[in-house]
Amino acid sequence: MKHARALKPITSGGSGFSLPEVLVSSSILMIIVAGMSKGQINSINMTADSSQNNSIQARISEDIDNLRRETFRWMCKPTTACTGDPQYADVPMRYLTDKNSILGQKGGHCETKTLAVHMVSEQPQIFPAGPHQLNWDENAPANSKKITINRKITTNGNVMTVSYVTTGSSKGGTSIVTLVPQAINWCA
Repeated sequence: MKHARALKPITSGGSGFSLPEVLVSSSILMIIVAGMSKGQINSINMTADSSQNNSIQARISEDIDNLRRETFRWMCKPTTACTGDPQYADVPMRYLTDKNSILGQKGGHCETKTLAVHMVSEQPQIFPAGPHQLNWDENAPANSKKITINRKITTNGNVMTVSYVTTGSSKGGTSIVTLVPQAINWCA
């Protein structure tokens, strides 16, 4: 029969970590965890800002598309494709070129290069000249509805300039777009 060995008492000098070693390693671990947490918070904030900026750009793009459509339809003959009505999609586009001296007659808008000025002044409900606040769709995110987008339309001859100023977001900004009436093609 074998004899059982007696267990030796554990002494403090041989194994394990000392208190300073534990404190240093714990401090390093806390610094790493804090850095990772800060990175996660920054990522969440950047995602929220990106979502808000995407909403702003989508709303501005929607408005620009509507204005482009109206510049395309201006002076369009009814029952032709340029009206945008699907039932007339196969009917060639025709425009009212004889109305209001559009063509190059002496003093006409083509000759004086004032097509955009005329288009805007003729349709103030579509192209309001002064500052105009864009409305958000009822389905827009709640944080987007807090943002204000102001549009201002100015004209210079044949060119219409549309400026958008955004306030209330993390990054306010300005966007500028120029539009030209389809009617400019009549002036050639």
